[in-house]
Amino acid sequence: MKIVNKCTLINWNPVLEEIRDKPGLNAPLRLPIDEPEVQKMIEDLKDYPAESIEWFNYYPGVDFNVRVVKEFSDLVNKECVRAWISKVNPGKTAPWHWDYDDNEEAYLKKGELVRYHASISKPSPGHVFMLGDECFYNEAQGTIHEWPNYKLYHAGANCGSEPKFQFNFLGYR
Repeated sequence: MKIVNKCTLINWNPVLEEIRDKPGLNAPLRLPIDEPEVQKMIEDLKDYPAESIEWFNYYPGVDFNVRVVKEFSDLVNKECVRAWISKVNPGKTAPWHWDYDDNEEAYLKKGELVRYHASISKPSPGHVFMLGDECFYNEAQGTIHEWPNYKLYHAGANCGSEPKFQFNFLGYR
């Protein structure tokens, strides 16, 4: 995992204020469960406690200002394919998964994909993010990581008392 930047160029606090009281979209409920790849992911989690699975996604232009995506895009020098903010509430998890996207084939026709995430919450006890065989804990607000593969399995957990927010960015390499 490559740390790209400890981003102080984007002030994440107003972005968090903008979405804090919005419901977001419950991401696990939106998975196309009839897709074979998604069925495999769900099967792998059959013994996982379903009541702990919950995360919400927020989208630019709907839930927060699109200028943040432009600023991030400029910062990493990549054209944005899609971006979103995810939130995991205290006591909840986004278990081991990869991000399914029905538009992936169309994206790949235009170019090679690269994925980034930025820790946008202030560091808080209990906020955990895992990617491949790495674990990230208590990261400084604004720390940006470039993923070695945009489709890696990952997970997040919130064992703390404050919501955990992360900015996600998929772009063209």
